[in-house]
Amino acid sequence: MLCDHSYYEPQLVELQKVAEVSIAQYPTITTIAEMAQIVLRAAPERFAVAGHSMGGRVAQEVASRAPARVIGLGLFGTDYRGILSEEERSGEEVRRQQWLDMIDKEGFHHFAQQWAPRLVAPSRRTQHQLISSIVQMAERLGRAGLNAHCQAGLSRADYSNLLPRIEAPTLVMGGSEDIVRPPEVHRDIASRIPNARLAILDGVGHMMSLEDPDAVTAHMLPWLASLHA
Repeated sequence: MLCDHSYYEPQLVELQKVAEVSIAQYPTITTIAEMAQIVLRAAPERFAVAGHSMGGRVAQEVASRAPARVIGLGLFGTDYRGILSEEERSGEEVRRQQWLDMIDKEGFHHFAQQWAPRLVAPSRRTQHQLISSIVQMAERLGRAGLNAHCQAGLSRADYSNLLPRIEAPTLVMGGSEDIVRPPEVHRDIASRIPNARLAILDGVGHMMSLEDPDAVTAHMLPWLASLHA
């Protein structure tokens, strides 16, 4: 949600040494299913796919639609559960409207400044360059991007039945300080996928690839190497 290509930029130099890297972007797409179709249309016949947060749901949808094409799966800072109740759906709709109302009243910059700090580990909230990069990234997508991504979140499927059927080597990664998708969620995901690798990054919040790109890359490289093997 509200991320673009710059989320992965700190990692590209190292990742491009071992793989051809493409970063999917869908700033105004309103369903996870359509996002997955965009990935599948652009991807080669066989490929690895990794996604962060909402992108992790897209990656699961890709794996569900084209399991024979996916040779590796990365699920980072994400979840597999769908909307559990109408109460949960209603609460998300209310939050979405509150965010849009705040933007309309006080401007998108004010919203982004309030939103960004809760995405990182508490110890990193005073790192002005980090917070500024998240704010600027969100501002590039703006109100329309937020509205679209909230709608996409409401379209999410439940992948409980998918996870035990995943055969591709899977890397599950989360931050120890992530309050959006806590470590317990990632342990749960990894326990449901046969032979999944689990990495919990110490001192990292939700925006792991911006907070500690070297740590994220350090876990991605052996995962990618295992796919070549």
